[in-house]
Amino acid sequence: MAKKQQPNNRKSAAEPTSLSIFCDIISHSYNIYHWSVTAAGGISESNSPSVSAAGELLVSALKANGLIPDMTAGSVAVAAAGTNAMTDGGTAAGTAAEAEPIIPLPAVVSSDELSLYWIVDSESRETSTDTVYHAIGPVYAGGDPDRMELIRYISNLTDNFEKFTEYQKYFNDLPIMSVSRFMDHGIMLHFCLTGDSITMSDIHSAGKFPDFEGSDDLSNSYDKVQNASVNNALLDLESNILDMIEHGDPDFKVHVSKLLSSGVLENRYKESGLRGTKNYFIIFTGLCARAAAKGGLAAEISFPLADRYCDEIEKCSSVNAILALSDRMVADFALRVRRLFSAWLSPQTQKASDYVLNHLGERITLADIAAYAGYSPDYLAKCFRAEANMSLTEYIIDCRIEKSKQLLLDTDMSIHDISDRLGFSSNSYFSYVFKKYTDATPQEYRKSHGRKK
Repeated sequence: MAKKQQPNNRKSAAEPTSLSIFCDIISHSYNIYHWSVTAAGGISESNSPSVSAAGELLVSALKANGLIPDMTAGSVAVAAAGTNAMTDGGTAAGTAAEAEPIIPLPAVVSSDELSLYWIVDSESRETSTDTVYHAIGPVYAGGDPDRMELIRYISNLTDNFEKFTEYQKYFNDLPIMSVSRFMDHGIMLHFCLTGDSITMSDIHSAGKFPDFEGSDDLSNSYDKVQNASVNNALLDLESNILDMIEHGDPDFKVHVSKLLSSGVLENRYKESGLRGTKNYFIIFTGLCARAAAKGGLAAEISFPLADRYCDEIEKCSSVNAILALSDRMVADFALRVRRLFSAWLSPQTQKASDYVLNHLGERITLADIAAYAGYSPDYLAKCFRAEANMSLTEYIIDCRIEKSKQLLLDTDMSIHDISDRLGFSSNSYFSYVFKKYTDATPQEYRKSHGRKK
């Protein structure tokens, strides 16, 4: 007689729980992530794509609210990569605070940096060494992030270029969410953990929230989307600039012109005033130096050059002067990296470039350059444009403007003498071309940047 099969009441290890389903939904729909934190301050599990980017901020927020002990003698163990990355609590678990936390759970906590918010809860109502806290977040509550603060924070996290780009994208992709919508997710988190239904009034706050009145209406939502769109546009433009520097892209003027003419920088940082704009470009100059070093420019050249431009940024008296200086700075880094790859230039094109640099104070004609390079004028002009991505005329003007900047800052020469030395037909034409390239007259440029002693 066949043996009667007994029903299997055991739950499969792979069977999803209500908590895992909920966390999958909010991570895929809103970029809101789930974090499990031990009482010792270790992140035991997270579906965040970059645990190390925001993990320290979450643990610091939990410490500040007495949910985990603040052990200044040791550092917080945070998994650097991967889902279900476990941290070793070591002896720290034995020192977890037995006292009640400063705030009851569930609660909203925020980081001191970046104004990020999490909702924290636990399956147990009692604090012990076995307590595991569940958090969802982070989100920007009620407004777009301060980009200057964000860049400064990421710069302190890593000096690795790839990691910087990864973290920057991570923080830019985090959602901007009203308190009411965020608390709806907190209500669902509590239900998944305990099976109990609560309301918004049952979720406690560790501090004062931003003003969320009307934050869910369509006009404010549109403004938030617009702010996020501006940040993403700026991120894309920055990435193009840094990639161009790293590869010595001869088409750098296209990218720089796009960056400056788009109005993204000007509109975004004029709101921060002169000081905020200086701060941004000082940090961005450091990123340019890193990109140039990655492209092969020696560190002993790249980083002192960045220091020099940072000094010049500090001397600028207007946002427009900083934007003009950024044009020069980016071009300088890109051209220096490009010269490292001069071997790929044809000998004739390289000879044409050398001739121009050695005859800036003279009348330069295409026929003279072609005769020196050993090619016909038409063929040389065609080859030069194909390899340098600019005409010979544009190259001559570009070299003269760069040389004039150097003379304005490094010498006491008059505007007339500089114009004459570099082969401009008149002072007025020199001033016209200089302003076209730098957004300042020679006098304004010398005054705003300060002549070096």
